[in-house]
Amino acid sequence: EAEGVPWASVWRGNLHVIFGHDAVRGLQMHPHATGLDTGCVYGGKLTACVLPPLNLKKQGAEPFSEIVSVDSLEVYCIPANKIGQVQEQSEAKQKLFTFKYG
Repeated sequence: EAEGVPWASVWRGNLHVIFGHDAVRGLQMHPHATGLDTGCVYGGKLTACVLPPLNLKKQGAEPFSEIVSVDSLEVYCIPANKIGQVQEQSEAKQKLFTFKYG
């Protein structure tokens, strides 16, 4: 679980910041910042911010963006705070297997 106040919630810069590397908090949508890390590598979702082509802004078109997510295909990495739990589960399964099938 995340601790403290997410910096993005207090960011008041002139430009909107899009960032990653905060899977613990997941998708963050604040007035001046958007966090896209939704934990794909941990079996969560892969999230993207779809932006208009850069030349549209020059032509005076209204800017738009869309947040889209897709499910991860698998767990690629175990979060550091869960490694102990996974090892314990694995050891328990191994003991059960040994007991049943000796």
